[in-house]
Amino acid sequence: MKVIKIFVLGMLTCAFCFPSISFAKKSQQPRNVRLVKVDKSRKKVEIAWRGPASAEPVKSYQIFRNAVKVGETKNNRFVDKKAKAGSSNYKVMAVYESGVMVPAQKIINVKMPTDRPSF
Repeated sequence: MKVIKIFVLGMLTCAFCFPSISFAKKSQQPRNVRLVKVDKSRKKVEIAWRGPASAEPVKSYQIFRNAVKVGETKNNRFVDKKAKAGSSNYKVMAVYESGVMVPAQKIINVKMPTDRPSF
């Protein structure tokens, strides 16, 4: 019985750390997540999306970079002003009044230049 409890806890932890795992309705997902702009010199990344098709109102959207929350907004657009060098994956999650968090299906991959000394 302990093994089952650990496995279930592991699945819950996995679902939180890796937002692509979801048991919500597809109509609750943010739609059309897209990369709007990358400003490599200022290390800024802008992403946008459409709200879910669901009639239930969204409280806010949380934005994750490499499975770490980097922001929250009530708008359908977000600018990461501290983008990291190298490759990063961005994920948007809709947060509902009920506390349910639903991730978008699409993950945005962005490659920022690394700070290498020039010779």
